[in-house]
Amino acid sequence: MPFIRLHLFGDLPHGFGTRETGVSELGPFGLSPEELLSLRQVHGARVFVARGWPDDPPEADAAVTDRDIALAIWTADCFPVLFYDPKRAVIGAAHGGWRGILMGIIGETLRVMVEEFGCRKEEVLCGIGPGIGPCCYEVGQEVAEGYRRHFGEGVLRERGGRTFLDLRESIRLELRKAGISPERIEEVSLCTRCEGELFYSYRRGERGKLLNFIALGGRRCSS
Repeated sequence: MPFIRLHLFGDLPHGFGTRETGVSELGPFGLSPEELLSLRQVHGARVFVARGWPDDPPEADAAVTDRDIALAIWTADCFPVLFYDPKRAVIGAAHGGWRGILMGIIGETLRVMVEEFGCRKEEVLCGIGPGIGPCCYEVGQEVAEGYRRHFGEGVLRERGGRTFLDLRESIRLELRKAGISPERIEEVSLCTRCEGELFYSYRRGERGKLLNFIALGGRRCSS
């Protein structure tokens, strides 16, 4: 499979995209492009509850569902975060950019899973996909100060008078704060800016987007 997959999610149809993947590569998962629910991602903290097909892409940065709907998140340095409650058959997908993370998109996705579908946070499995690492993600002082206040100094790196942000660690901290234990979190520890042969990167001046998805329907696939 060209998509990067998680061992934690087993044979559930899901994947983190690379340059080689797109909607045309969904076939092996038993999915078609028409079954993919994409969002109008606006770098916020709104979560869309997918109980059916909307007429237009919802303005949101996360979606959750218990239906046979494939949820898509498109990224190019931001982090895709996937959620799966195997006990209640509920899935979620979130777009983790610096604004959304600071606004609480990770915790909000879990909150909606609990309130709308009766999930228990401690039973949810989470996957953090590829995104820009602290090796490359330089930020200004306003962004750095916001993260310093919310997460502490541990998510910032100072090098040569420049400040770099660790978004992955910020997501990890948000998941832990929400009650997700480390053994229920799996990460793809690749930097989209460093790994130019694998990923598109906005910070490299590219306009391509990476497709990340999760689905309850489709065809079960071995990891």
